[in-house]
This record gives sequence, C-alpha cells and structure tokens, in this order.
Amino acid sequence: MNIIRGSESKRGRVPPIVFSLALCALAIFSFVMLRDSAYRSESALLKAASEKIALRVSAKLQAMLDTGEQFRQLLRTEGGRTYAALRPLAEDSLARSSYIDSITIAPGAIVRYSFPEDRASASIGHDLLNNPERMQALVEAVREKKAVLQGPSVSAEGEDLAFLRIPVMDKADLWGFVSIGFDIDRMLADLDISSEFPGLFVAIASSGTDGRGRQVFWGDQRALQGYEVAVTAGSEDFPWTVYTASSYPVVRVVWWGAGLLALSIVSLVLFMQGMVAGRQRQKRTLSAPSLKEASFVVTPFVQKAEENEGPLPEVAAQDQAAPASTALASSEEGARAAVRTPVSVLVVDDSEVNRELLFRMLTLKGYEAQSVSSSEMALDAIKERSFDVLLIDCIMPKTDGYALASAIRNIIGEAPSLMIAMSPRHDPQETEKCRAAGFDSVLIKPFTMTSLDQKIQETLYHKGDKVPGG
Repeated sequence: MNIIRGSESKRGRVPPIVFSLALCALAIFSFVMLRDSAYRSESALLKAASEKIALRVSAKLQAMLDTGEQFRQLLRTEGGRTYAALRPLAEDSLARSSYIDSITIAPGAIVRYSFPEDRASASIGHDLLNNPERMQALVEAVREKKAVLQGPSVSAEGEDLAFLRIPVMDKADLWGFVSIGFDIDRMLADLDISSEFPGLFVAIASSGTDGRGRQVFWGDQRALQGYEVAVTAGSEDFPWTVYTASSYPVVRVVWWGAGLLALSIVSLVLFMQGMVAGRQRQKRTLSAPSLKEASFVVTPFVQKAEENEGPLPEVAAQDQAAPASTALASSEEGARAAVRTPVSVLVVDDSEVNRELLFRMLTLKGYEAQSVSSSEMALDAIKERSFDVLLIDCIMPKTDGYALASAIRNIIGEAPSLMIAMSPRHDPQETEKCRAAGFDSVLIKPFTMTSLDQKIQETLYHKGDKVPGG
C-alpha cells in the first residue's frame, strides 16, 4: 500500500525542470505583452500630440487663408481694387494676427499695394517672378488655382518668413496675387508647444512643392524618428509635416526590460539546477549501501612510538586451539541470546572524535552506550546508575585510566561492572599495569568494530575470571 501511495505522490509531483520552463515561458510571454502594450501606448501618445500640434498650426494657416479669401472677394469687384478699399481690411488683419508680417497685392505678379505702409516703398513695383522659389510657388498656385504655401526662408531682416500665395482669378484669367507673409517663430510661440508637451521632441519640416527635399525649419531633428502628421487647412494640402518623438523612447525601456528578463531567467535556471543537484545528492546518499563493519576503524587516537604489530597473545592462543575457540563462540552466542536487555556500556575518553566513533560502533552492535570525557565525570555516572561494561581510555589528562580503575575498585569494590582498558601499547608490562589497576581486559588500539564487539563478549563470558593480556 505504501508503495502505491509513493508512486502516486511521485506522479503528482511537478518536476523542477518543468516548473522552471513554465516560469520562463510565463516571464517571456509577460514581457512580450508589456512590450507591445508600451509600444502601442507610445504610438498613441505621439499620434495624439502630433495631431494636436498639426491642428493648431492648421488653424493659424486657415485664419490667414480666410483673410486671403476676403481680399480675393474684394479684388473681384471693380471698386475693391483701390488702395482706399484694401487698406481697412489689411490693417484689421495685421492687428488681429501679430505674426503676419506683410500683405501685398500684386496684379500680374507686380506689387502695387503693400501693407503695413512703412514697408511699402521697398515692395512697390517688385516683380514676384524674379525669384525662382517665388516663381515656382506662383506657377503652382495658377496651375492648381488655389493657395500655395512657400517657405519658410530667412528674410533680409533675419526673420524666418513663410508666404501664402493666393491667386486671384478674373473669370478664367489670372488677375494677380494676394501674398501674406508671416513670421514662423512668432506664430509657433503663440501655440506654446514646448511647455505644453514636455518630454517630447517636436519638429516641423517643409518640403518642396513636389514633395521632395524635407527640411526641418523649427524644432528638434530627433523628432524625425517619431510620429508624423501632415498639416492641412480645409481642403488645402500644405508641404508641412509635424513630427513628435519621445525624449525617453520605449525602446530603451524595452532593452532594460530584456536585460532584466534575461538576468531573471539565468538566475531561475541556476536556482533550479541547484535544486536538482541537491536532490540528486540526497538520492545518492539515501541509495548508498550501508557501511560494513570492517570499514569502522578507529584511527584518530594518540599515536605512540610503539606499534601494534601482531595479534594479542590470547587471540593467538585461541587460533592454536580450534576446538576451544569453537566452544567459546557457541557459548558466547548462548550468553548473548540469554541476555534479553541490551548490555550497557560507559565509554570514558577525553577525545570527542573517539567518543563519537565508539558510540556509533556500540549502537550499531546493539549496545546501550553512554560516553563521558573525564574520569571525574565517569565516577559521577557510576554513582547515578550501574553499567555492565566500562570502556576506559588509559591515557587521559589529570586522572588517567589506570587511576580511574583503581579508584573504582577502591570505592565500589568487586562491582558487577566489567572494566576494559583501551591502550595503544601491546607488551607484557602494559598488561600487568592494567591488571594491577583493576581492569578485567585490555583492548589494543587501533581496533575494528568487530574486535570491539568480540572483546566485550569475551569479557562478559569470562565474567568473574580475569583475562590475562585482554
């Protein structure tokens, strides 16, 4: 049943790589949608701004076209072609529109009247056809029979002037022209474009009457990269175009967003890789085979000049007497089976590493283990409870293992606890020293977990009899 539940939980669990790919796809999709929305919003904003500016410019041009139409209607009458008849309309137009620089009346392209009067002397008798640019505009106006916008260009006074060339037809024949000159800077200053559209680049460009030769005459060249709207006035199409562009375009934000998205995806991938690697390490750890007894070798004990080069004397003696060893093993198994409660062992060693290793070895072998780090703590532990076996390190600071064994014998006497000495020396003098201190057996360092278990079982088997040489 547990196996079935485990397989179901694995099927219901989303693999990390799938989850990572889903997050990456969601991030990319969100970025694309936000990018498209930002482009659309910027395009709509620039379109609205361009159209609003173009409408305002068109309104100014339409007002001058209306003035020109009034002059044309007046000039079509016999009494309206005199200076006295034209002057009131010209003065009223100049007063209403401060950006109008001049109004000239030119029958047959030769200037006859010019307003304001302080500039009339320089314009009277001027032939409009003696300038190629003006001539091209006048020819276009006659051919199309409608007003033509010319310029702007720099005047002799250093002003940017543009002209509306309005043809006056006498039935099917050309009578002459009404020309309205106006100052571009003053007209656009009245619109207050810069302050009303902060954060935008705005430019107005003109082209020739044939639509070629675009040239920016007002504003910032950078606006040409943005949205454009043609300037119209009623049914009249003029060669002017309004451009607007953002001073901080969306494309910059998109690049920043793309960089952050890439960084986020890389971070997410690295994070998921770390999770996968961690799970794989965990699986390898859980699936690793359990450690064998032979792999537990105690090595971090204090090294001595003398090495253990041979088996213990009693082990050699047992090897020589096979029948006796067989009988001993069977008796040990019987004794272990007879003991239903685990054998309690107290480990006394000043090395924390040794205590930890001995504790693990004893626990794996089924003993009830406890450890202390000094002889004083061992005496306190013995007073609190009894132990079946005391596993004591001979070499310890302050009170060593020999003194501890003697103290235990003097205080407790012939106690039921068995004392096994752990010594790095293997010689008769060491064996005698341990026996004199009161130890029941000696375990030579280093030793394996199997050797430790055998020594404890041998000592329990010989309980009541001293085991010479351990």
